[in-house]
Amino acid sequence: CLHPDVIGGWWFPEDASVDARRLICGMRAACVDRGIQFMWGDSCAAGSLELIGGKCKGVKLADGRILSANSVVVANGSWMRNLLPVPITPHKGQSFS
Repeated sequence: CLHPDVIGGWWFPEDASVDARRLICGMRAACVDRGIQFMWGDSCAAGSLELIGGKCKGVKLADGRILSANSVVVANGSWMRNLLPVPITPHKGQSFS
């Protein structure tokens, strides 16, 4: 029920929102089905990107291991600035894409 002071509004038929938890659970399941391996923990933290010829060919982990890949997805939010010279400052509820 709307507050009595509300007298109108706008409808945007193409506007949408998602349930982030359901989206991530679905994305994770789809990735696992395709053989993608998820890693977490301090020893798996990305220490640096392996750049060859201007392209990212892997990730060097904090424990020294190097993971080579044809494609690398960096999804570490505001910690991106630890890997690349991008001007990112973390703020609650914000995202960078």
